[in-house]
Order: sequence, then C-alpha cells, then structure tokens
Amino acid sequence: MTFEREVSVWGAARCFEDFVVRQIPWVKCFYSVERHRVHGGHLHALFAECGELEWRPGARGRMLVGSINGVDVWDQWKRRYGRNSIEMPRRSDATARNLECEFADPRKLTEEVFGVEKPWIG
Repeated sequence: MTFEREVSVWGAARCFEDFVVRQIPWVKCFYSVERHRVHGGHLHALFAECGELEWRPGARGRMLVGSINGVDVWDQWKRRYGRNSIEMPRRSDATARNLECEFADPRKLTEEVFGVEKPWIG
C-alpha cells in the first residue's frame, strides 16, 4: 500500500493502523513499513481471518482483493491515501498460522514472504 504524497515511516504506520481499526477491525494482520531512500515509505502487510474475499483484475494479470466481507478496501484506501494492491502471498505456505515462529526474525519473514531485502519493522 502506498501514498500519493510523501508520508514519513511513522505516518505510514499510523495511517495503516487507523485504516485497519476503522475499516476491517476483525482482520488480524502483521505489517512492516519499507523505507525509501528519498521519501517516507510504503507498507507490506499479511492479513489473516479476512472472511469473504471478492477479487478484481489487477495489473500484469494478477488477481487482487477488491473487498473483504463487503468492505471495498481497495476503494477506501485509494480515496484516502493512494495506490494499493492486496494479493495472495508469494508462497502458498505463507499464512499467519504458519508464520508464528518466524516473528522472532522479521528480516527472514519479510524477505521470504514479501520479497523485501531491508525492511523497517514498526
């Protein structure tokens, strides 16, 4: 999830937490903010126990989550902050339940699941 304008790392974390609490409070999640060299950062998150998902076509042939239990999360984020894409994890075994043991080493979790080499964990 990204922002249309520059947002600090701390600001990105606050925006995401506020969004999840207000829009999809039943969803459990783990997130990190990836810092950019020139400006703030953007988010990577892993959602669990989402409920019913509705899919929409995305760029490069990917299928993206459009809504979670009837909440159009794509549209709500876009209206407030900017671009986003919620997609399936790159590894099929990368679920919240399977990742519990990985939280001790956030670098490993972030590299393997999200493909980010140098994460900033908030």
